[in-house]
Amino acid sequence: MKDLFYDKLRMREGISQKFPIASLKERQSEENLLSCRLLDTYLLSKKNVFLGYRALNDEVDLCLFYKKMIEKGQIVCFPKVEKHEMCFYRCFDYEDSCFWQKNLSYGMLEPFPDESRSIDPKQISVAMVPGRAFDQSNGRLGRGKGFYDKFFRKYPHIFKVGIGFSFQMIEKVPMSCDDQFMNRVEICL
Repeated sequence: MKDLFYDKLRMREGISQKFPIASLKERQSEENLLSCRLLDTYLLSKKNVFLGYRALNDEVDLCLFYKKMIEKGQIVCFPKVEKHEMCFYRCFDYEDSCFWQKNLSYGMLEPFPDESRSIDPKQISVAMVPGRAFDQSNGRLGRGKGFYDKFFRKYPHIFKVGIGFSFQMIEKVPMSCDDQFMNRVEICL
């Protein structure tokens, strides 16, 4: 078990060093192409509740996907870490600065907690999930906190879509019995 921990740690460090230096314009273009592919797949589907994520600098930004889904009446929610658990809040306008607040512990933007926007996790049907690395078997290596793995063990009905860059596809992600496989992996760049 200790070896697996260190294997994952080394892999996370290695992936971070591989992050390509692409121009912002080039990167946004690739991210928008992936967003369009996802829209083709999910926009025409029945009404779903989508779980999104607010991208960090080294994650694929799906803002176009989220904006279009919200615009077309789909329910999109985002996670907020509260007491070491993920809670979910519906987003009505991705650009609404009042919806977002900075999580100082994790350095990312999260939804402002508002009970009127709270989403029961049982309602979520599709989740877009960032990762540090993915493999052909839909294995996923996260950032190491286990939030998504813990959540998906509790709610196995959710269709999990791993989102990453091409350099994040590796031969084999080291997986423990607690790690959750994605149902699908979508890659950009």
